[in-house]
Amino acid sequence: MANKWLGLSRRRINTIWPKTLHDLGYAIHGIEHTVRVGGRNVSPDVIMANIAAGHALVTDCKSGANVDLGQDLGHARMATGDLHRAGVPASIRSHTPIYAINEEHVGRIRGHTRLALVVFGKRRIYGIGDLGNADLAGELRRGVPLEEVSAPDFDN
Repeated sequence: MANKWLGLSRRRINTIWPKTLHDLGYAIHGIEHTVRVGGRNVSPDVIMANIAAGHALVTDCKSGANVDLGQDLGHARMATGDLHRAGVPASIRSHTPIYAINEEHVGRIRGHTRLALVVFGKRRIYGIGDLGNADLAGELRRGVPLEEVSAPDFDN
């Protein structure tokens, strides 16, 4: 799942994989970056920042159908100031905690969280909930088409 999410922020992975987040101005700020929230460490899988929009996406990538309650609460309680103390630029004025998930897990995960979801289906990527950025919400409301291609591989 992380490779699918990261691929959306890269200018050129392959000729087919969408680069929606890149086109909207998001860039990878941190991978498994620790953020101190209320005396506890929270480690989102990916933090992407859009400096021009002053917005960050704090993402947990879920391949399975389970959400850890402590992790979910940590993301929900995270303040933008927590991100600044963790090294996210001060120009970031807002953030949105989200889960990037596979479509077959929407029902189960939605039943355990109120955080926004970015859903990877077989034919499209779409969003559920408040994504915190009108341009991103618009793109994901329409749905980003997916060709029949495997996700980018950053391990090789």
